[in-house]
Amino acid sequence: MAGTPSRLFVPRMLWLALLIAQGIFVLLLAVPLVELPSARPDDTLLAVLVAVATSSAIASFLLPQHFLRAALARHRFEMREVPDPSAPVGFRGAAPTIREHADVAAVHRIARMIGTTPFILSIAFSESISVIGFASAFLGHPPIVWGAFIATGIALTALRFPTDATFFGPIERHTGVPVPR
Repeated sequence: MAGTPSRLFVPRMLWLALLIAQGIFVLLLAVPLVELPSARPDDTLLAVLVAVATSSAIASFLLPQHFLRAALARHRFEMREVPDPSAPVGFRGAAPTIREHADVAAVHRIARMIGTTPFILSIAFSESISVIGFASAFLGHPPIVWGAFIATGIALTALRFPTDATFFGPIERHTGVPVPR
C-alpha cells in the first residue's frame, strides 16, 4: 500500500484480511469441495439468521460509536491560543487567534488508542454477516440466500476502509479543532 501513512498500515491490513477472508468464503462455496445439503431447511431458521444478521449490521454502526463517545469523554485535549495566520493585519485591537492542539503527538497517540477498538468492532460485526451466510450454505440454503449475506458483509466491511478521518475525525468533531496530520 504505497503512500499509506504508517499509522494506518495495521488498520488497513486488518481491513484487507477480513475482506480476503470473506472472499475465501465465496471461493469455498463456489468450488464444490464439500457436498452441501440439498434439503431446504425450515424457513424459521432463515428468519432467525436474517434477524441475527440485521442485528449485527445495526450493531456495526451503533456500538462502535457508543464506545468512541465514551472514550472521547474520558480524555482531555490540551489547547492553546495562537495568532491566526490568515487574519488581516490591523492597527487596532488584539490580533485574532485560533485554537490548536498543544501536543499534536499526544493527540495522534490518543486517536490511535481510542479509535482502534471501534474500528475493529465495526469490521468484526460486518464480517459476522458473511459468517452467517457461510453457515447458512451448510444448513442447506440456496446460493441466493447465502450470497446475499456474504455480499452484505463484504459491502459493510468495504465501507469501513480506514482513513485519517476514521481516527482523527471524531477528535476534531469533539474539540472543534483540526488535528494536524
